[in-house]
Amino acid sequence: MRDFEIEKALAFIDEHIEEKLYLNDIAKELGYNPFYVSRMFSHIMGISIVSYIRMRKLQFAFSALQKSKTVLEVAFQYGFESHEGFTRSFKRFFGFSPKVIKDQKITYTIPKYCVLRERSMEIMNRKNLVEEMHMMVFLLLMESIAEMQKGHCSRIRVSLLPNNYVEIMDDGRGIPLVDELQKSNEILNHIFGGHPMSSLDYVNIEDFNNLELNMVNSLCESMSVCVWRNGKSYSQSYINGVAGHELIIEASSHKSGMKVTLKPNSNIFGNALWSKEMIKEFIDKNAADYADYILVEET
Repeated sequence: MRDFEIEKALAFIDEHIEEKLYLNDIAKELGYNPFYVSRMFSHIMGISIVSYIRMRKLQFAFSALQKSKTVLEVAFQYGFESHEGFTRSFKRFFGFSPKVIKDQKITYTIPKYCVLRERSMEIMNRKNLVEEMHMMVFLLLMESIAEMQKGHCSRIRVSLLPNNYVEIMDDGRGIPLVDELQKSNEILNHIFGGHPMSSLDYVNIEDFNNLELNMVNSLCESMSVCVWRNGKSYSQSYINGVAGHELIIEASSHKSGMKVTLKPNSNIFGNALWSKEMIKEFIDKNAADYADYILVEET
């Protein structure tokens, strides 16, 4: 099968996404026997055609849930046999129940997939996974280092925690949040608000060097952000990029700063672990003049 034939199969699946899709229908559309289509699709896309169809149905369902339709209506629209079965599949794929979408304002666009070609094979080797996972911490760390370089931060601490969590904490100025809940929610969502991401979404990221903070959040199973500013703490937690609750604002004796705690998505990064040596090497290379004020610890 050639690239344009795979693209034809992907387009056919999207065009008929609300129908019961069978391998025979796709094979007939392409003019090949079903066994060949199944084998070549898995080889090129890195996922079985059945799993791909189910994933696309869930992604389209996510978009539909942002509108006024009920969970049951969306479940039947995309061919799920029951509310329970749809909810179970949705939660397994996205990490939270469809009800969360009805309760939270979430920005989500159905991804458009292309043929994965060579990067799909390269990206899953362990070395690349470890390096790209660490780039998420490096981006957060550079935000704190920039505060230090401007003279607004005197200490940075990177803690490698159990269960592959990592925490970056500084005593900088903190994000300029205010007591007005809606405005602070908007500020945090603009900076960190992400969306659920699958392994195929990850493969389609062409340049990891240009990551944004909301993309880092999308690549995490969980992330929590705490900002200290003007005698208040502002706390938010996320699951797969989506805010888990209203922003919590409380009085605090902590002067200023920010703490971000995250756990990378194991469906994407597998068993890749944080490396104290890689983080220290990054600091020595990018902030050698400030290395004495940046602590990297394992707890």
